Order: sequence, then C-alpha cells, then structure tokens
Amino acid sequence: MSREACQKEDQVITAHHEEKTTYQQNLIVTSPTFCSLLIGEFRNNNRECGIRNSECVNYECQCKPQYLPYHNNADCQLSYLGMSCENSAYCKKRIKNTICINNTCECNANYFSWEDNSCRPLTDSYCENNRECSKLNSLCIDKICQCKPDDVLMKGRCLPIFLNKSCSLDADCIDIPHAKCWNTSMCVCETNFVQLESSVCVPLLEGYCTQHNDCIVKHSVCIKNKCQCDLAYTKKLSSKCEPISLGQPCESDINCKLIRKGICSQNKISVCESNTFALDEMTSLPTLNTYCMFDECQIESSHCHNNRCQCKPGYSEVSAY
Repeated sequence: MSREACQKEDQVITAHHEEKTTYQQNLIVTSPTFCSLLIGEFRNNNRECGIRNSECVNYECQCKPQYLPYHNNADCQLSYLGMSCENSAYCKKRIKNTICINNTCECNANYFSWEDNSCRPLTDSYCENNRECSKLNSLCIDKICQCKPDDVLMKGRCLPIFLNKSCSLDADCIDIPHAKCWNTSMCVCETNFVQLESSVCVPLLEGYCTQHNDCIVKHSVCIKNKCQCDLAYTKKLSSKCEPISLGQPCESDINCKLIRKGICSQNKISVCESNTFALDEMTSLPTLNTYCMFDECQIESSHCHNNRCQCKPGYSEVSAY
C-alpha cells in the first residue's frame, strides 16, 4: 500500500469524537496492507496506532512511556540521557531520577548514567537491588547503596584497600599498586608480582621496580626498572636466581665470577680458564705444572709446591689431567 492510498482513507474520529468522511493526510504505511496514524492524530482504538512503540491514549496515538516521537511523528524511539528538554517534569516522565539542566536531560545529583540510558544511585542513595549499585562496586543494603566492608569511597566508586577483596574491573584495585581485578571477582597481584602483605604487591623477576630494594628475589637487582638476576646469576624461575655455571650462556667474564677460574668464551659460553679442568659445574682447577695457590691442586697425589701443581714425592706425571 502506498502513502497516497493511505491518504484516501475516509472514516476518521476527530478530536471531538465525531465521525465524518474526510481525506486523511496524516497517515503512514506501516505494513503492505495497513495504514497507521502519525503520533498526535486521533483514532478510536489501539489498532489504528500501528507505529511501533505507540499506543492509543484518550483517542490519540501517542508514544509509549519512555519513548519520544521522531521523524515528523512517524516513529517512536527510546528516550535517552542528553535529549533536549524544557523542564524537569519532561525528563522525569521519560527517565527516572533525571533533571533538566541547560535544556538537557541529565541524572539527578547522587546518581550516575548507566549504559541502558538509565540513572543509577551513587552510595547513600536509594536502591531496589544490588544491580543498581553494581557500577560503583557497591551493594544495596537496607535500600541504600553502600560500600562493602574493607572498601572505601574514592573517585565516585567503592574501591578495595586489601588484596583478595571483590572487584568488577581493574580500576577497582587502583589503590593497591600493581594489583588487578582477576576474573572480574577479586583484586590480586599483577603478573610478575607476588603478595607480601594484605595490601602490598612486590615484584618478582621481570616485575617493575625503581630501586634494588624493591626486588625481593634473592640475588636480584633493579636494572632498567625491571627486577633481574644479578650479573653472575641466571633466571631459573620467576622467583629464583641461581649462579651461572660452566656451559651456560654469558655476556662477559663478570657473569662467570662465581665459577672458580671460569671465563666467558668468544662463543658467549662460560668455560674453564686455560690450563684448568672442570671439577664440577662451579669449579675449575689447575692442571699439573700450572700456577696454583694453597690447596688448589686436586689431581690425585699432587700438591701445590712453589706455586705450581706438582706430583708428590714418590709419584711421577702420567698426564696433565
């Protein structure tokens, strides 16, 4: 059915409820076989108010509550925060807990905007259920939005001050350094951090730091704002540094300083010094006829004499090792 065909409909109820034959100009096609009155036009039942989200009130087609006429009264759309207004009564009729400010519908004081174009209460404001308070991470207690125990109201939200307390997003844990909201349920320490006290997260290896004392892993230091193993140590776990041993990667000789007579080779691998042999992964000892000190000579039946490893009296050299 065309708009022109709709305009030829002739039985109309006027504002004075008098039936008369006329050409109706304020009709719109709402289906292939149905003409509906525009918002604000008069009819005698709901059936002729065919515009979506409209209804017949006192013989007049009107948008349902919380809906507004749009597109020259040919559509009803949901009311929204920020829509134009002339007075607060206009806003309140369409969205609860609103007021007209500067010709714009806004939430009342102590209320905040919600994603469904509603206004929800801040703390100490009236509520019906917990969902109305959820955006603030608060609870509806005795019909009032209130912070949970161990939470405090800051920046318009109830924020936990202890780890392992409930949260809904990372911002809820902002007052606990290096904490995040895990699984939208509780505040926990971020990756590479571990809980030290009820409200303290300290860095593990790779965690952010500003000074050496921030790093609690034994043999770790703060390098370029990251907790890293000291130069002679290598990362074993996020919570453990162990000494670099023979056969492990290195960058310079200083990385091998804990290996007795160890050096860093050209291939960047920790090895024994020349004229020494590996006793274990952390110890290199001199071979026969090489420099020694004290009891360094560990080859069987050898000793350190005149600062050289030599066979003891009564023994002869078979090989240098």
